[in-house]
Amino acid sequence: MKNRWLALSLLGGALALGGCNTYHYFDIEIDFGPVGIEQAGVLQLCHLDVSGADSHSADLPSSANKDSKSVCPLGNNWPVMGTFEYATFADSGSITFNITAFSDTRRTMDNLCTSGSLTMTAGSEITQTGKLTMGSFDDTKCPNNVIHP
Repeated sequence: MKNRWLALSLLGGALALGGCNTYHYFDIEIDFGPVGIEQAGVLQLCHLDVSGADSHSADLPSSANKDSKSVCPLGNNWPVMGTFEYATFADSGSITFNITAFSDTRRTMDNLCTSGSLTMTAGSEITQTGKLTMGSFDDTKCPNNVIHP
């Protein structure tokens, strides 16, 4: 009888722990990839969209938005734009990280210069690392001889 109570107590504790939410972290490095330093210098705003098992949307740090640490526009962060950490309770399914970079502080298709995407699988790991590489640069929409205020 004593062993039965011990087994039930352990089972109850395991069930209680299973119902608790645990944060899972994604540390994502963003590489400029094929985007040259002159092209990267055109960027004024970079935006993160998260979709799939979790969702979120935010602008990356930018001096154009009065942030003290700037990722976009370019500082001393080429060829690696930087690393961000995303925390979520999601422990299954896919999570897609999409970065879009613009030549102006307005996010429109007319000034979209480059983008990159990374899909990862949420699981039981506490921390996962990934590398998102930006794609080709649209010189037509984002010529490097135009200076934005």
